[in-house]
Amino acid sequence: MFSSKESIEADEESRKTETENEYELSDEAINQNLNRSEATCTLGVAYPGGSSIIRQAINKQGVPEEAIETSMASIGVSTVKSYDAALMKWWIFVYQIKGDVYEPTTKQIMEFLQQEFDRGLSHSSLNIMRLAISFIVNSDIGNDKSLKRFFTGITKLRSSLPKYNTTWNPKDIIDFYSGKLTNDSLAFNDLSYKLITLLAITTDHRLQTLSLIKVKNIKFYENKKETLIPDWIKTTRKNVCQLVLILPVYSPNEKICPATTLKHYLEKTKSIRDI
Repeated sequence: MFSSKESIEADEESRKTETENEYELSDEAINQNLNRSEATCTLGVAYPGGSSIIRQAINKQGVPEEAIETSMASIGVSTVKSYDAALMKWWIFVYQIKGDVYEPTTKQIMEFLQQEFDRGLSHSSLNIMRLAISFIVNSDIGNDKSLKRFFTGITKLRSSLPKYNTTWNPKDIIDFYSGKLTNDSLAFNDLSYKLITLLAITTDHRLQTLSLIKVKNIKFYENKKETLIPDWIKTTRKNVCQLVLILPVYSPNEKICPATTLKHYLEKTKSIRDI
């Protein structure tokens, strides 16, 4: 098993876009703007893809053929995408040393990670590589003493840093919309942008979550509006209640009130939805 800190790092890394992950975790050939098939053609064998490698690993772990797809469903699509670049690099490395992708030695894993460390990868990216490898190998590398010591050394030599050391002030957005026209006077596009911006600020949720808002799941109350999110999202956990977005009514200034803006948006788009 991996520590909670490592799991948090993995979660943060998986929230990156596929492009960001592939850029940071990519092979030198990829950094030279070559595609995957070109990068693996030098080996004479095409990279099968992260999903195929994970599926094969599950099969090798004794899961019956008819249960593989069910087991694969436990792995999020975004997780497979974020691990894909790491698995590609691992696959190429093992193929070059004529090893076994699914049953490597600790020495081989450490050689691979050291190689990537020497290329400048961050602590979090190296941890993602370790987690990706743990998905497909039979041994419990999360509890391997040598690997634990290795990552302790990485922490001291190249500790994780925040992606940004500055942030923007949300008051700028509030002031911006306070000076704009009222909701019923805004053009449809402007109202749409305003709504999604206010939703993001007031709920502090990701765009993936906001994209799952459905009109039928919105409940109206006198002093607030509630939106149920029954869909499976990144933060969904077993035996945990599903998410409810609460939008309070801000009477002092309806121009920046998310609940009021949502109400106007629904009114303006009703004719479109009824088509």
